[in-house]
Amino acid sequence: MSSSVGQHIVNFNKSFETWGIELPKEAVENQQRGKIVKRGWTIWYLFGRDEAGDYLDYYASHRMTNDRHVRLYADGSSKVLNSYWSMRIVSDDPEDAVLLTAKTIIGACG
Repeated sequence: MSSSVGQHIVNFNKSFETWGIELPKEAVENQQRGKIVKRGWTIWYLFGRDEAGDYLDYYASHRMTNDRHVRLYADGSSKVLNSYWSMRIVSDDPEDAVLLTAKTIIGACG
C-alpha cells in the first residue's frame, strides 16, 4: 500500500475540520488502525485495500448526531457502510409500533 497521502486522507480530514480533527500523521505513514476521541467524537479507523484500491474505513460516533460508517478510497470515491441506528421512533399505538419497527428493520438493511 502506498504511503503517500491520497484523496481518502484529504477527504477524511475535510469531513472533521470543523472540530479540528485530523488523522494522526504517524497512523497515515504506517497505515495503522486507531481511534480518535476529540470534541465529542469517537472515531475508529483502519486502512485496507480491496478490488477498488486503497481505502480508509472509519466509524464515527457523536452523541449529537447519527453514527457514520464510511469507506473512503484513495481515488476520492466513497461508499457508505452500515452503521448502528442511534435512535428509533416508537409509538404507544400497537399498529403504529409494528409499522415503525418494520421501517427500522428495512432501513437498517439497506
